[in-house]
Amino acid sequence: MSVPAVLLAFGISLRGSTLPLRGAERAPVLLAVGLKSVVQPLVAWALAAGVFGLRGALLLDVVVTSALPAAQNLFTYASSYRVGEVLAREAIVLSTVLAVPVLVVVAALLG
Repeated sequence: MSVPAVLLAFGISLRGSTLPLRGAERAPVLLAVGLKSVVQPLVAWALAAGVFGLRGALLLDVVVTSALPAAQNLFTYASSYRVGEVLAREAIVLSTVLAVPVLVVVAALLG
């Protein structure tokens, strides 16, 4: 029940909130989303290919996994401790939207 409950809480938190990147936390949100959506897959690719010598499907698996959107755990912790809730919510929403084009690019390059 914990995963559906977190998804429900996240959905409820979206109601009445402003569109992403409209508030005071614009720069931290952009940084978090950029790190998650672009830098993390690049670092995963560099480590998997360069350090561990992965190729083909294994390399694709590692990079795709790293390019997935930010987890709901981020929102759970933010709401539990009442710190960075807007940042977490906006980073999750934007990284989810960006995941589709990022995954298409990863699949085109490595698939």
